[in-house]
Amino acid sequence: MDKLKKTIIYVMRSINYIGSTQTSLRKRLHAHCGACYNPNNKKYNMPVYKYIRKHNLGIELIPIKVLFLSSKSAKMVEQYYIEQYNSIENGFNCVNAYRYNKKAKQATLAKSWYERNKELSKARANKRYKEKKGLILKQEKARRKKNWNKIKARNSIKKKCNLCGCSVNQYGMNRHQQTDKCKRLSKTQNQD
Repeated sequence: MDKLKKTIIYVMRSINYIGSTQTSLRKRLHAHCGACYNPNNKKYNMPVYKYIRKHNLGIELIPIKVLFLSSKSAKMVEQYYIEQYNSIENGFNCVNAYRYNKKAKQATLAKSWYERNKELSKARANKRYKEKKGLILKQEKARRKKNWNKIKARNSIKKKCNLCGCSVNQYGMNRHQQTDKCKRLSKTQNQD
């Protein structure tokens, strides 16, 4: 479990940008200034910093809430304030602070859609297979023709079956051991 840390949820003065920090507000302010005014910083071209430079604004962080939270909870609270201030559509937050596990939700929705439309889904899959079947067979035939000598050499290697003693292609051993012939011969050898 994450440790609880002092978390400050803040808004930037004169622009609609919500953030959170588990360090001091002063350190976070310095990080924002570095990103805003240092061209070598990877966040230099973010819209919020471009706007601040264009309009010659200073960066001032105003605390909204001070709480003791885990990292995950801090992101959830920050997301709550981003939604309250509508700072993605009408502000400068580029992304959500906390994503509500959209992948799991989408997987559940996809599964329920598939359950409702199982026949349709199977029909679509069969149609795609039939459309591409000719292409797949052509590619396989071309591959075999190109590598015929390698395939022939590989298939000529024989091994002795440890159950029945028959000489079998090494790549067909599992299939051979499931045949009635192998089972019958192995039984007769075990009885002797």
